[in-house]
Amino acid sequence: MTSKKVPPPSIEVKTNYVHKGIVEDMIRKRESTGVDPIAILTTDRFSGPAIELMDSKNIAWAVIPESEIRSTEGNEQEKK
Repeated sequence: MTSKKVPPPSIEVKTNYVHKGIVEDMIRKRESTGVDPIAILTTDRFSGPAIELMDSKNIAWAVIPESEIRSTEGNEQEKK
């Protein structure tokens, strides 16, 4: 019996405004490769229609301010 290799789920990271068209493109591209899109993160913001689409497809989403990421990078560099 051979096991079928399953592609890992997709977590997209965008550093700019995410509108519905970007979400639709991501879903289309990932579904065509057999990858389940499970989350989209951005450092900016999502449009209302993008949030509605992600919610309807059970795709998690979050806004992480760039300042939060940079402070984490700074903390990592301080530890070295």
